[in-house]
Amino acid sequence: MRLFIVLSAVLTVACGESVSPLPAHLLLGSWTDAATSGFPTTLAATKAGAALTTPCYTVQLAPVALSDSLTFGETGVVTRAGGLITMVDGDRFTISGRVLGDRIVVNADTLVPGDAGFRVCNA
Repeated sequence: MRLFIVLSAVLTVACGESVSPLPAHLLLGSWTDAATSGFPTTLAATKAGAALTTPCYTVQLAPVALSDSLTFGETGVVTRAGGLITMVDGDRFTISGRVLGDRIVVNADTLVPGDAGFRVCNA
């Protein structure tokens, strides 16, 4: 029984993904400013890629790599655009930011862990 508990603990630690990003690793997780913004931004990052989403547009990005100083920058492609915005599908979109503890700053927005849920573009 003790062996089972020890093996379970080792597998849990070995298979779990880090919540706090580390330098020279990929940014993994989901962050949003939905609680403080009427036009929420969400960044969802996985090993396969990332998506920056607002109610009116979505940008698909490659996996987001962190520098040694916990900064990042990627250029992606707009895959959904609607409402009264000037971008269209296929436009390039660049993000830059940094990790601050469990929060991240993307362009000028500070995002906290979480997801905005479903939002509608009012245009």
